[in-house]
Amino acid sequence: MPRKTTGRIYRRGKSKNYLAEYYLDGQRFRQLLRDADGNPVEDKDAARSILDDLLNPVKLNDKAERSRQLVAAVASIEQKVEKAEDIANPPLSIADAWEAYAANLDRPDSGEKTFANYAGHWSQFKTWLAANHPKARYLRDITPQIAKLYAASLNAAKVSANTFNKHCRFLTLIFRVLARDARTEANPFATISRRQLKTNSRRALTVEELFRVVDAAEGDFQLFLELGVYTGLRQGDCATLEWSNIDLERRIILRVPNKTAARKPVPVKIGIPAILHAKLAATPPQARKGYLLPGLAKDYLGPSRHSVLVRRVQAHFEACGIQTHKTGTGEGTGKRAVVAAGFHSLRHSYVELQAELGTSQLVVQRQVGHSNPQMTRAYGDVSEKAAHNAADGMAKLLGQGATDGDGAERQRLAGLAMTADIEKVKRALAILEG
Repeated sequence: MPRKTTGRIYRRGKSKNYLAEYYLDGQRFRQLLRDADGNPVEDKDAARSILDDLLNPVKLNDKAERSRQLVAAVASIEQKVEKAEDIANPPLSIADAWEAYAANLDRPDSGEKTFANYAGHWSQFKTWLAANHPKARYLRDITPQIAKLYAASLNAAKVSANTFNKHCRFLTLIFRVLARDARTEANPFATISRRQLKTNSRRALTVEELFRVVDAAEGDFQLFLELGVYTGLRQGDCATLEWSNIDLERRIILRVPNKTAARKPVPVKIGIPAILHAKLAATPPQARKGYLLPGLAKDYLGPSRHSVLVRRVQAHFEACGIQTHKTGTGEGTGKRAVVAAGFHSLRHSYVELQAELGTSQLVVQRQVGHSNPQMTRAYGDVSEKAAHNAADGMAKLLGQGATDGDGAERQRLAGLAMTADIEKVKRALAILEG
């Protein structure tokens, strides 16, 4: 029976794998034969069948059909060659993607907190892939359709618009940075639409509420809250404030906000009111090293990061009779909790009280560390006098004494009254009212 193909299949040496040698339009081809899964073919009949498929077009009489099958044969060969190349030099796998991103010199220089968040986003995406698309091994296996399904899963989990956008922005970023190593042609997350943000600003506390939350606290936690009230610094900046940020002689705090440290490490300058100065000065000079509040700094920088402090502050506010979640949200409502009051409320209170004092808006915006670098440059620096005026104004507004020549003593007495044993306070009142 005559052979249906021109060319031959053969083995080389002691190898069990079949190779093929054949001609198409006068061009000689040699290749290792592989099955549909990319594995070398060891069965003789299977090898001959693959060769027949490759060479069948040369035996056809219909030129159009021969041309079509030639194109298909070449495409099949190219796919097999590409698959062989992938086996020899595979594209970037999903398992290795995060390490490749971390080591890539073209990625943005993210801050420590942002980088940790990115790691969390990738871990969540990888876990979802393993559960829903286990056959996806390489980054280039992630199609726009898979990206849309993941975005839909985030929405189904009822994450906030901010969380949704952060996930999608990062995934777009990692696919862009790793495109060359992944050998991808298009970014699967580039077409995912971002959700519209719904801002939920914490409310400012009243003066009565400020006194309530501070008076009910003790020790370092009380000082932590006072820092929020008198400086307007964010929770993380207060928790990780270092003695090197505090100049007691000049009565100022110089602190680079964590939020802007990576892109613009410029410190904000905040005056220290006398009541806060008296508390800080009570620490012996030889002990003024490292973190001002080491226990809280440890909580903030620990594995759970700031969530430990968030829960502690909210529990304290609730104990003081301050509702922390917006009515109709949170536990028992079936709706995601929307925070109405928390540590950030102290920052809002600071801004509102400074406005009530008539402090320049530019000074306040510069002190609270504006998030827009261009706006920060426009505001310029804050003089020490302006910082002192803002601090003294806060003390006066909160009923902590005069700010004239004997103001320090008056405010120190007020500070002692807030922390002293109640019997001592009663005796002091008897003397002052006598």
